[in-house]
Amino acid sequence: PFTKFQTLHELPRRSDEKKETMYQSFDPKRKVIFISHVWFEPSLVPETAHPDFTDKGQTKGRKGEKLALIKEGVNLLLSDNTANPTGCKAKDVDIWLDFGCIDQDDPTKQAAGVGSLLAYVLQCEWILIPGAGPLLPGELTVDKVPGIDENEEKMYGARGWTRLESMGAFMCSVLRRQHQPPIYNIYRKKGVDGEYVF
Repeated sequence: PFTKFQTLHELPRRSDEKKETMYQSFDPKRKVIFISHVWFEPSLVPETAHPDFTDKGQTKGRKGEKLALIKEGVNLLLSDNTANPTGCKAKDVDIWLDFGCIDQDDPTKQAAGVGSLLAYVLQCEWILIPGAGPLLPGELTVDKVPGIDENEEKMYGARGWTRLESMGAFMCSVLRRQHQPPIYNIYRKKGVDGEYVF
């Protein structure tokens, strides 16, 4: 639930027993926001990989940046009349985030979760992309959304999974006869502390 997510100080790991109350099954009466993102600290060693900055090495001073982006992005999405025409409230919204919803420690469960990503996307009302910056004018395609930074190799759309998630949301919007796909990007303006753009 987003109301619990708002109280967190770090992104929850699925196996963290202290945060067990964060997890629940999909409820058709609730709206779900799927967080589609690149991991800010990727690693081939699962124990050291993390979706957010953890204040190590070159990312010192950026701990919790993605968590802040997600919280602000959800609040902006819910307050936007175009994105949220029915006026859905925070208390009725759940967050789907791979790190918190897919087991990160059991390889079999992790593979099953990853294999189900598209099914999760199809059950969600919105896709929120916490990114590094705005799309450039004229580049309104998912492969041009900045991920960790403006480095081409770290672009959100450089990864097959992120493209698949966005494509799934687009196909859902076509089947639901929506005017536009419910895909939103949130980023913080460079050099402006605390100012977010949705």
